[in-house]
Amino acid sequence: MEMPTLQEIFYNMNGEEISSPELDDEMRALCGFARLLKEQKKIKKFDAKRICTSAEDVARTAKCAGFALGFSVAVRLFINNY
Repeated sequence: MEMPTLQEIFYNMNGEEISSPELDDEMRALCGFARLLKEQKKIKKFDAKRICTSAEDVARTAKCAGFALGFSVAVRLFINNY
C-alpha cells in the first residue's frame, strides 16, 4: 500500500478551505485591484478574472506548503522530545 503525500492529505481534508484573516485581506485587495483596473478599462474582464484565479491558486499552494512545513516541524519536535 502506498502512503499518501502530505499534499494529498491536505487536499483530501479540504484544507484549502481553511484561511486566515491576513490571507483573506490580501486576496480581497488583489481582486479589488484587478476589478479597478477592469473598470478603468486598463485590462479586459477576462484578464481580471485570470488574475483572481491565479491568486486563488497561489493561496491554495501556500496553504498546502504551510501545512506540510508545519507537519514536518511537528514530527521533528515529537521525535526530538521537545
